[in-house]
Amino acid sequence: MKDWLKKRKHQVFLRLGNSVLEDLNLVITFGGDGLILHTANKVAAYKTPLLRVNFGYVGFLANVKPAEIFEKLSAMLDEDNYIIAKRTRIEVLVKDEEGNLLVRKDALKDIVAERINTQAIACEVVINGESNEYRGDEIIFATRTGSTAYVESAGGPTLIKDDKFILRVISPSNREQIIVQQSLQKTFFIEVGDVPKIKEEP
Repeated sequence: MKDWLKKRKHQVFLRLGNSVLEDLNLVITFGGDGLILHTANKVAAYKTPLLRVNFGYVGFLANVKPAEIFEKLSAMLDEDNYIIAKRTRIEVLVKDEEGNLLVRKDALKDIVAERINTQAIACEVVINGESNEYRGDEIIFATRTGSTAYVESAGGPTLIKDDKFILRVISPSNREQIIVQQSLQKTFFIEVGDVPKIKEEP
């Protein structure tokens, strides 16, 4: 692969060092979804396209089979024949009752608020100006990319378009609070009494 690209006068970097990130026109990943998500986070600020070759087990996010790699690269580099599909990222801000910012997280896939003791998380979520209260063991915020990951295992739907997100309450106190989908807005404000543990999946 390296020699093939160099013969076509392309400069090749085998590792994504911080010193070269802003100079890249294309990043190729050889692996599964974990590697793709890690790489996507690393180049997100530069909006660098990813060509994702599936060498993983499932490969929901990998769009190229190993046998197709040279065909796809030839179409992209020699014929300028490609489409860049953009994926939305999600950002969560967690504030306390006084409005102080406690946590800021962002991810391509999903963000999960977990309880920190035996009590359920109780929080008010304000989305696009509309306020709703949720209570449960966990609250998952997932993008279209994340809709085939943890939230799917938790009973959530698979999103086809990038203009939606999923809010999934795990073990909800109110059985009606299972799946909520709204028009996507980049930032969500969560007001909580007890600060939950926040973790992001890349």
